[in-house]
Amino acid sequence: MLMRFSALVMVLTAAMMMEEAKSIRLCNIETKDAESCRPAVVGNNPSPPVNACCAVVRAVNLPCICRFKSYLTTYNIDPARVRALVPKCGIRTVIPPACQA
Repeated sequence: MLMRFSALVMVLTAAMMMEEAKSIRLCNIETKDAESCRPAVVGNNPSPPVNACCAVVRAVNLPCICRFKSYLTTYNIDPARVRALVPKCGIRTVIPPACQA
């Protein structure tokens, strides 16, 4: 679960750094597509993840994106909410040790 969390960290971070009309391909996904997860990880009462967000979570290359997890709090994203996306999207995974730190 933490591995998926780490993957989302970078994707969300990259998506927020890009202008709305721009996107980059990063670890198998387009950063603009990660914006679909934003409502599920910010604010006082985040909404459940939409299907498009779960598609991003499933598509991301986890080993690639794990190394960017430290950027999450820079954009006021609650790490616990990002971790919660994994089970909410029905994803079960083994978290590699490198992504748990």
